[in-house]
Amino acid sequence: MGSQGSLNQMVDEAKDLVKDGYKTLYIKVGIDSKQDIEAVRVIRETVGDEIEIRVDANQAWSPGAAVRIIRRIEAYDLEMVEQPVSMYDLDGMAEVRRRVSTPILSHESS
Repeated sequence: MGSQGSLNQMVDEAKDLVKDGYKTLYIKVGIDSKQDIEAVRVIRETVGDEIEIRVDANQAWSPGAAVRIIRRIEAYDLEMVEQPVSMYDLDGMAEVRRRVSTPILSHESS
């Protein structure tokens, strides 16, 4: 689900995916942190606790921003966060991993 659409569009897409049998949702984030946090909150409330939520930031955040944002959305029981910082910033990825409890996936640098 992309961060480019409206929140209502994202919620509708989440409902459709769950109705179609999906058990894991990927939410693209990284454009606007307030909107990202709200999207994760509303989608979690919409789909309930039985659906896994993964967040993909596509390298959009600095390590400090990643920690701040992930800590805010951890309350919504994320399965994992994919590539929160630049794929070249291995120290930044390690810092984020140390400072949050949600698993971090390093996709682009694998």
